[in-house]
Amino acid sequence: SKDGIVISTLNNSLQSTNSITASQTGVYKIEIAAYDVSDPTIDITNIPFLPDQVDEINLEFIDPPILNSIPVLLEQCDFLSPNNDGLAVFDLTQAYNNITNSTSGITLQYFLDTGLNQEITNPTSFSNTIAFSQNIYVVGNIAGANIVCNSQTTIINLQVNPSSIANYPNPTPVCPE
Repeated sequence: SKDGIVISTLNNSLQSTNSITASQTGVYKIEIAAYDVSDPTIDITNIPFLPDQVDEINLEFIDPPILNSIPVLLEQCDFLSPNNDGLAVFDLTQAYNNITNSTSGITLQYFLDTGLNQEITNPTSFSNTIAFSQNIYVVGNIAGANIVCNSQTTIINLQVNPSSIANYPNPTPVCPE
């Protein structure tokens, strides 16, 4: 039953082929009754359930977050010494709103590889490892969920632009008005 409503009567327990496919959130209850299937006079609607053969499970289905499937471009000038080597430091979290379509409550994880095995542990200060252009692979899940349900993978494309300035002094920050 699901939430107290019978959803199926299963037979053929000798073949161990009984199964239920759950597709909605709810409390599912399994009750087992044993009887002699070879006796056609048995009315199975009156057979009591066996002691300790009743169990419930609460299933919760969580949809994975939907991320922007279009790769997000992050650009950085090559001003770290030695400049023009194609390496720079990026704050990958700057792409959050573009990746999540400005949806809050999504936790992003960043990876170096398509197999999602090499996680980037400090996305706010990531130095690219491939000169000038590198893809970062990103998945999202619902923050605080009991079960991790990852989104599809999306991409941040890092681009390091060469610079003609040999030395960058500490510039004074300028804020737009």
